[in-house]
Amino acid sequence: MPWYLVLGLPGSGKSSLIHRANPANKLNPRLDTELRDVAQDQLIDCWLGEQAVMLDPAGELLSQSEPELDPQARKHERLWLHLLNWLNEHRRRQPLNGLVLTVDLAWLSHASVAERKAYAQLMRSRLQEVSATMNTRLPLYVTFTKLDLLRGFDVVYEQLDKEAREAVLGVTFNPGDSQGKSWQQELALFWDQWVDNLNQNLPELMLARLDAAQRNALFSFVRQLAGLKDYVTSLLDETLAIEESKPLLVRGVYISSVYQQGVPFDAFAQAASRRYNLPEPIYSALRGESNTYFVRKLFSTIIFPEAHLAGENRLHTLYRRRRMAIGLSCLSLFSAVLIGGWHYFYRVNEKAGRNVLTKAQAFVETNEVADAHAFGVSQLPRLNLIREATLSFGNYRERTPLVADLGLYQGDEIGPYVEGSYLQLLSLRFLPAQMQGLLADLEQAPAGSEEKLSILRVMRMLDDASGRNKELVAQYMASRWQQAFPGQGAVQEQLMGHLDYALDHTDWHGARAARDQAAITAFVPFKEPVYGAQRELGKLPMYQRVYQNLVVKANDVLPPDLNVRDEVGPTFDTVFALRSDNAGQVPRLLTWPGFNDFFLKQDKALIDLTAMDAWVLGQRKLSQLSEADRKEIARQVNDRYVTDYVNQWQKLLTNLDVQTLESPEQALDVLSAITGNDQPFQRVLASLDDNTRIRKISDVEGDPAQAITARIGRPFMATNAALAGRGEQGPLIQEVNQKLVELQHYLELIVNATEPGQSALKAVQLRLTNKYADPVFALQQYARSLPAPLDRWVGQLSEQSSRLVIDLAMSSLNQEWQDKVLAPFNSQLAGRYPFDPGSAKDVPLSEMERFFAPGGTLDSFYQVNLKPMVESGLMEGEFSSPMQAELVKQLDRAARIRQIFFSQQGNLEVQFALEPIELTANKRRSVLNLDGQLLEYAHGRRTKIPLVWPNTMRDGAESKITLVPAARERSPRSEGFVGPWAMFRLMDKGELTQVNEATFDVRFPVDQGSMTYRVYTDSAQNPFTGGLFSQFRLPESLY
Repeated sequence: MPWYLVLGLPGSGKSSLIHRANPANKLNPRLDTELRDVAQDQLIDCWLGEQAVMLDPAGELLSQSEPELDPQARKHERLWLHLLNWLNEHRRRQPLNGLVLTVDLAWLSHASVAERKAYAQLMRSRLQEVSATMNTRLPLYVTFTKLDLLRGFDVVYEQLDKEAREAVLGVTFNPGDSQGKSWQQELALFWDQWVDNLNQNLPELMLARLDAAQRNALFSFVRQLAGLKDYVTSLLDETLAIEESKPLLVRGVYISSVYQQGVPFDAFAQAASRRYNLPEPIYSALRGESNTYFVRKLFSTIIFPEAHLAGENRLHTLYRRRRMAIGLSCLSLFSAVLIGGWHYFYRVNEKAGRNVLTKAQAFVETNEVADAHAFGVSQLPRLNLIREATLSFGNYRERTPLVADLGLYQGDEIGPYVEGSYLQLLSLRFLPAQMQGLLADLEQAPAGSEEKLSILRVMRMLDDASGRNKELVAQYMASRWQQAFPGQGAVQEQLMGHLDYALDHTDWHGARAARDQAAITAFVPFKEPVYGAQRELGKLPMYQRVYQNLVVKANDVLPPDLNVRDEVGPTFDTVFALRSDNAGQVPRLLTWPGFNDFFLKQDKALIDLTAMDAWVLGQRKLSQLSEADRKEIARQVNDRYVTDYVNQWQKLLTNLDVQTLESPEQALDVLSAITGNDQPFQRVLASLDDNTRIRKISDVEGDPAQAITARIGRPFMATNAALAGRGEQGPLIQEVNQKLVELQHYLELIVNATEPGQSALKAVQLRLTNKYADPVFALQQYARSLPAPLDRWVGQLSEQSSRLVIDLAMSSLNQEWQDKVLAPFNSQLAGRYPFDPGSAKDVPLSEMERFFAPGGTLDSFYQVNLKPMVESGLMEGEFSSPMQAELVKQLDRAARIRQIFFSQQGNLEVQFALEPIELTANKRRSVLNLDGQLLEYAHGRRTKIPLVWPNTMRDGAESKITLVPAARERSPRSEGFVGPWAMFRLMDKGELTQVNEATFDVRFPVDQGSMTYRVYTDSAQNPFTGGLFSQFRLPESLY
């Protein structure tokens, strides 16, 4: 509907004009009432008619006559501008269809020049604001109201009939001249004609009036109108200045009277009274009739029909033209793109169709080859061809035919035909080839292992789509193909492409269930192996399978294993040694983060995975677990987890030893590292405490998680307590460090002495005298009271420190050992018989006696220097040096030699008995000479003869066996040796049989005969014990 804005100062009669000139309706009163209920002080009225909407702002918005000039107080000005902006915002295209300006004609008749100029300037400003805001050309209709207040109006027009009253009084300008000066001429012409008509009718009207007052009124009315012409033209000229009113289209000037009330005014009488100082004339008020003159058809026949004359908002027009241009451009571009798209997609589909034909022809011409390679590699040429043909149009399942390729898509017509061949090849060739490769892996996998279950899981998912996990299968097969075809990325990608399509669109198991004979035949080679693996793996209890899955998943998602070397820091290799390379690692699952962040959150997921594995194993009943089943499985898994957790940390502590101390300097370095800032002992215990401490993780009684952490922490409570305070005492670990500091000071005193060896020897002697005053012994005893592993670590430090002190003490004796013991042995005994059985030289008995006799060279050195340390056990044990252990071993051998070969008087003397046993038949007599002691035998009575060695101290002593042949013509034959050790050489020559504790038989073969004797000795002092001399070696050094 057209919108009009009615402008006029307060009292100009614009509101009365609107309501009196337009037909009444029931909507406007109701609307006024509701608006005033919402806003009582509203300054604008709205009249809604059937033909237009008319806005009636209060005159105050136009006059803006507030006394204050402060911008914050200029309320009417802001409201006026807000009204214009609101119109412009909500009616962008055509804010208004016209303006109606009302002027009070009675006021104009007596207004001064200044008042008229002020009015013209005011209204010109408002009109300029309207034009500037609306950015359009608006038609302007000027209406002079209150014609009835000019004296004589009632006399002139009271006799008009209804039709004459409803006629329009005014002039409508020519549309083509509304912006030039023609409208002013038309206005003047109208006004002159109006006055002329009144003048012509004046005599008749005056004759019809007998009352002089009425005749005066008639004359006065005509004269006032004649005088108002200049006022009207002047006012409109100034209000509608030509240069400033170009945006306005002046359409007409009209005169109206809507109410006949008030006191008429006679401008001429008023001017004469003022000029001649006469009293102002007093006129009676009008009767208050409510007839409307000259306005009934003003809006309906003149203003409203010209609603189309109002121009559109220039900015809106500009924007609309711009949008239209953009729209046309976009439409043109879209049309061009659409046509280009149709052309392009036509070519694309044509090319895809030709590609299908080409690939299909190549597929038909390609011969099927026997698959000699694993995982169907030899099938790839045919598979690639049919796949390319199938996907020439893309995946038709993902395309909407009506919109795909702008409606030209042909894949939905061609794709299903080609895909059928592809799926058949996948089901009957490709998938069996993959199963064949996995079958080989399945047969090689360890029985009952997680590896075997993983392979079976993939095989079942390749076969049966009902439980298929595409990501799991693709991940496993990608890894398996990488192993099978390393460096062949193209082959792996091709296999993965075919596998993805097969996993999406095939169901081998479903085909067999549907009695597809080809599918049944293809599965025959795998039926028994798959069922056999299911039976084998199905024997594993459910909870163990859950736990295995948990371990495998933890290895995949958790960080690398906890490494005790990383926990301790740079001092680890200085202080500790691992018994095996992997002993210092703890799986991340068996740590506190693994327990709290992974294990506690995996129960349900793992049981669900195990339920999936039940499907893999064909155990469909177990794939649906009750709540009771889940709780029992969770309990068993928790028990296994706690056991592994505790065992792993105990294993770590067990395999963690203190470094073997090779020298006192290294011992000081180790002790410095232990007691220094890095505190490696404390770090190991802190790591243990972090992962095994009993924590409060739930207030719920009987919570399984709380029970697990209690069970884990209980075996380590004593060790973890070493880090905590003990009342007024500090933590135990601090006390241990203090003890180790004392050991460090003890070793420093020895090492830093002028002669460390002598200092160490004195320390050892002091320990032998009073071991409780020795710091090392005290530390050994203290270590036994410590919790594991501190007891072992401190014990190792004390034992090895003791060994180092002994080694250092032995170093002071080493020179004397080499000069007084080792040198005589090497020069007189070593390398000679009996110490070297293969040597031709014998050890002189005097040298033997001098070295081994009680109080001899070796025994004297032992009694003076070594006996206290050997007897106290300082040179034996786990931490003794190999040299010392060998020394003690050889000293034992020397003592045994001394016991067997020397009498109580300290002389060489060996006693034994000899008895003839058997002489071969081809010999009639035997004679045994042992160091001059003769024993004859001639197949007679056997007699046991006691003998002694040595029988003489001469170097030329002889021992030999002589056998006399039975034939007298043959001479006797002998075997013998000369020298102090001739008897032992002869015994070595014989063959030993029937060896017992105290006896043995020796057989001497001579000249195709033999003689056997039985030797009787003391079982504890057998001089003929093998290795007694040959294994005797003195170490080169004592440490």
